[in-house]
Amino acid sequence: MGRQRVYPSDLTNQQWETIEPMLPLIKEPGADPEASFRDIVDAILYLDRSGCSWRQLPVDFPPWQTVYGWFQRWKARGVAERILEEQRFIVTDTLGLLVSVTVLPRRGRTATAPRRRCRASICSR
Repeated sequence: MGRQRVYPSDLTNQQWETIEPMLPLIKEPGADPEASFRDIVDAILYLDRSGCSWRQLPVDFPPWQTVYGWFQRWKARGVAERILEEQRFIVTDTLGLLVSVTVLPRRGRTATAPRRRCRASICSR
């Protein structure tokens, strides 16, 4: 079933539904996974957010060796880059119009800040 979600770094169900299809299934024939991929991803996110070492993972995550092994496999296959690229497209599609409308300056104003005058005592002129 998996562990209870208690850390701020844990994925929401919606986030997991987006990421899960992007994870390659790397299984040895006849071997059952030691831990769920969601628990492994949550452990990697916990490591990233907390800054702890692999060996300092809390006991409610899979063993650090398992998490590290999957991290190395996914890193070699470019999984993180694929997930980030896919998320960028989702955000761009969803917010693209909103951002393009709200970033434009108001009519009659420029996007640059006004030039400041410096005092004579600190100017190099």
